[in-house]
Amino acid sequence: MALVGVLSIASTTASTAVISLAVVALQISYLIPVAAIICLRLRASEEIVWGPWRLRAWIGLAVNIIFVCYTTLTIAFLLLPPARPVTAANMNYAGVVLGFVLVGSTVAWITSGRKHYKGPFVNTDCVPMAG
Repeated sequence: MALVGVLSIASTTASTAVISLAVVALQISYLIPVAAIICLRLRASEEIVWGPWRLRAWIGLAVNIIFVCYTTLTIAFLLLPPARPVTAANMNYAGVVLGFVLVGSTVAWITSGRKHYKGPFVNTDCVPMAG
């Protein structure tokens, strides 16, 4: 954390990019499972194994859709430059770095990750069934 503070002294552009990228990556990590549950709910909700607490079907779906819209909007704004006119000195490079990370992750998944990833172990004895 101290390095981020030192980075902000050295370069405002670099610190803006690092902080924006961290927040965008966190939001994307929340966005992916919520978007997946929306797809499952719209296709076949009887296949979902619910936990011990959940909202009513239409309320939960509405909250999830609002979350996806809001998070997508905030991601777009976080990747914009912080000042106008945009120059090389005040550009937000978080979008460029995010693009490289997403392309690299996709290539790594296609070439080797999908062949070797086992996934987490789920003990189905402890998961309550929907009722």
